[in-house]
Amino acid sequence: MLIRHYMRRGLILQCFLWLAYCHGMASDASACEPLAGRFRNNEAERVTHPLRTVLRWQWQRWRAQLPPPAEHAPPTSVPDLARLHA
Repeated sequence: MLIRHYMRRGLILQCFLWLAYCHGMASDASACEPLAGRFRNNEAERVTHPLRTVLRWQWQRWRAQLPPPAEHAPPTSVPDLARLHA
């Protein structure tokens, strides 16, 4: 009885993982509608670099202390709490 319970949970987990995998397989971005407010990469080609190149770039960036610290604090605004709670 206990084994069946764990087998059922495993089967449910496998189904969810399979659905998540299939959702990520959509090659055409228009298949996942709606895209309102979401990022859409219009580049058709994928840029790949060897790990060595990426690590070298990160090392150079770290040694040059990039990006430099901000000169001024980013702008902030006070939230309108009355509107949020309405």
